[in-house]
Amino acid sequence: MKKRDQIYFQIALIFILSGILHSKLYSQEYSISGQVKDIRQGEPIIGANIYVVKEGKNIKGTASNLFGKFKIINIPIGKYQLKVSCVGFKTITRKIEITNANLDLNILNMRQDTINLDAVTIIGKAIPIQQKDDTLEYDPKSYRLQVGADAEDLVKKLQGVTVKDDKIKAQGKEVQKVLVDGKPLFDDNRATLQSVPADMVDKVQVYDKMSDESEFKGYDDGDRSTVIDIKTNAKFKNMKSAQLSAGAGNDDRYAGSASVTITDNGSRYLANGSAANIISASSLSSSDWNFFNSLNSKSNNSSLMASMDGILNSNLTYSGRFGYGGRNFESEDNVFREYYLAAPEYQTFSEKGRDKNSLSSLTAYLDIKYQLDSNHIFKFTPRINYYGSDVDNLSIGKTFSREYLLHSINNSSISKSGRTWSSFDLYYNYKFNKKGRLLNLKFSYGSTDLETDKNSVIERMTSGGSALEDTLMQKMPGNDEEEKFSTSIAYIEPLNNSTVLQISDHYSSSANENELNTFSSGNISDNFSFDSSQSNFYEKRYAYNDLRISLNHNLSNFKIAASISYRRAIQKFNNVYPLNYNLSKGYDNFISKLEVTYSIDKTKNLSLNYMAGEIPISPEKFRPIPDISNPLNISIGNPDLKQNFIHKSMISYSQTSPVNFSSLRIFTRFELSQNDIVTSTILALRDTILPNGIKLIRGARLSKPVNLDGGVGGYLNANYSIPVETIKSNLNFSLDYQITKRVGMLNEITNNTIDQNFGFDFGIKTNLSDDFSFDIHTYNSYTKVSNNLLGSVKHGYFNQYTGAGFLGELFYGIKFTSKLSYYYNGNLAEGVNPNKYYLSCGLYRKLFSQNQGEIRLSFFDILDNDNSVWRTTTNFYYEEKQTNSLGRYFVLAFKYSLRNF
Repeated sequence: MKKRDQIYFQIALIFILSGILHSKLYSQEYSISGQVKDIRQGEPIIGANIYVVKEGKNIKGTASNLFGKFKIINIPIGKYQLKVSCVGFKTITRKIEITNANLDLNILNMRQDTINLDAVTIIGKAIPIQQKDDTLEYDPKSYRLQVGADAEDLVKKLQGVTVKDDKIKAQGKEVQKVLVDGKPLFDDNRATLQSVPADMVDKVQVYDKMSDESEFKGYDDGDRSTVIDIKTNAKFKNMKSAQLSAGAGNDDRYAGSASVTITDNGSRYLANGSAANIISASSLSSSDWNFFNSLNSKSNNSSLMASMDGILNSNLTYSGRFGYGGRNFESEDNVFREYYLAAPEYQTFSEKGRDKNSLSSLTAYLDIKYQLDSNHIFKFTPRINYYGSDVDNLSIGKTFSREYLLHSINNSSISKSGRTWSSFDLYYNYKFNKKGRLLNLKFSYGSTDLETDKNSVIERMTSGGSALEDTLMQKMPGNDEEEKFSTSIAYIEPLNNSTVLQISDHYSSSANENELNTFSSGNISDNFSFDSSQSNFYEKRYAYNDLRISLNHNLSNFKIAASISYRRAIQKFNNVYPLNYNLSKGYDNFISKLEVTYSIDKTKNLSLNYMAGEIPISPEKFRPIPDISNPLNISIGNPDLKQNFIHKSMISYSQTSPVNFSSLRIFTRFELSQNDIVTSTILALRDTILPNGIKLIRGARLSKPVNLDGGVGGYLNANYSIPVETIKSNLNFSLDYQITKRVGMLNEITNNTIDQNFGFDFGIKTNLSDDFSFDIHTYNSYTKVSNNLLGSVKHGYFNQYTGAGFLGELFYGIKFTSKLSYYYNGNLAEGVNPNKYYLSCGLYRKLFSQNQGEIRLSFFDILDNDNSVWRTTTNFYYEEKQTNSLGRYFVLAFKYSLRNF
């Protein structure tokens, strides 16, 4: 060590030792600790209130944790009273004295109180968050909300939970479904949350839920999804409520919604409908009306949803959901694309587009469960779905080589499509007299019908863009029909009290017929002729059989599940045109899975998942017939594909502290692929006829699946949240790193693209009062993209989003809300402003004696920033896309709510 460094080190050491000595000599504050127990049961008492009292005033306090332990810090030297209280127990009062040391009271025993407490109200401190095995549980009483708030407002306040772009994450893990008392209300998570008043929520739980089929069978097959489960209190079990809202603004903007909820002793009936041309159609049913969540394009939206579930008698239960959605919108976008081509073939592509879209969807689902007796249970689940679209598209695309215009293509099309799915599942579950021994049977049937019709005009300009080179007009009516049925049988046998064996067999068969007829014309006329080279007609048969053996071993704090499955698949193609081709192919694959869960204690949980095996190949990837429905983007299958073998592993660790109620979750995922099925792309630099006879016009591309090794992916996330009592706020920190290596081929050259993303998120959510709060969130990421064809890092960019929201009361009950958002998108294409600011604000007031009404004036996008930016990277290009949004506007709205009408 150099002499100068030694001097610096000695000075630093002196300061550190001086600080420690100072704190020891002059600190006059100490701590009081102990454990609260039930003297009769000997069990720790959770949530007991402990106060340090001086001269009749509470000067410090806390609550006992999951183990009944407590610690009160920063108590000056002196004499006090210690008061311990808990509902159902007699209050303890003890004289204590702090001298010159920390005071450990060891065990404080409480006796159960036999006095009638009906007239006594004791307010305790709720435990905001706690880990119960693999379930994270929140107590809503720990969060301050406005009058009339719903479950969505509550979830946004929860410690460690973030809501961004309608995606919910809990402790860094994305939530797939929101349930209410273990059951879904609607398919839309936001609609579910908005249907439950916040004052009717008893607990909020986050856990990995088994699939519905696994729950019916009574056996965990490892098929899980992360859910938020809203546990309601007694108020929600028997209630009637309704809500109506309507609003209007400048430039003919409008929004309105209506909803009704009826619950009656285990039965629930809910319905809501909405229409809007400014925000998502379901938004106005929430307490804050989500008036910051504008769509990215001008649109007219409508929706109607209904949900029901209940018990007809002791043997028959039912549930059902219905949903309709419609959206008409127009969008304009600009696209810039840079291909990973080495010099001298460097190319860029730019496109200006306009879309007019009319979309509609319909879904209906019913679940009927009938229990004949204690041994026989039946379940029937029919469903139907429809999705339709009308799209009018106009785009002008130009491809450049350096500064030289290679070609320009004008593409206009009008397309219509309608897809109908209908299916049903029939389950039977037989319970043997031996506990845990089960037999499950299942039969499924489904059909799909897709009708399409597309008219397009493609105009190609000469190099330099000076003249029209040729025109291609096409009419393409099409039809795709599929029928599918499957059967399965599963036998479950308990080997002992902790180990269960399952043997199952599943068979599935599908038949598909696809027809696309193309009529082409080379000029602006009605003289169209059938073009078999641009048409398709084929029949497809696909069948497979799965045999699976799995073993589950469960102890009080340790669970292990292992399984191995074997699949034999056969597929057949009969292609009529454009080529007469028959294909019959069979293949086998094995998949093994291992899942281990270990509850270290009541507050810590560790889980490990591993999967290895060959992934079944989609039948379409084998079909060696070109799909030319889009002549600028042709795809073709590969009958020589080999199965992809992958390794996937995931490790998750979570814990909560019963002392400061902090929560930590660390999650990592790794994936390695062999014989990865990737895309080989031919980008036509000139008019080209490939060896298989496919014609590519200059600027078009052909995609084909091929096998390559080298695909790797990794992800690491750490999420930490903690409530800070001194500022009455919850803090959330999140760090993540993701790396993905994608392999592919571009113009027959192997192409490796490595994406790396570094992210840091921070949020603070205040919990000050019902009428005053502010939230701050910042999401930061740096992305680096490298490609071997370019020889160096080609793209590196920093993105940031920071948003600050405020709520406060002004006067006479009038409240003010505002949100300022800042977006930064670094290293964009030349001429694009990387900085975007959005400001929205509003005034509102509750009306009437019980706050049933609310009037609100909202101003959106006051700074009038009218576009959004998205980035995409693939294994052969980098792309930026800008899309217009609604721009500046205002809305005046009124809402009225009824309870128990």
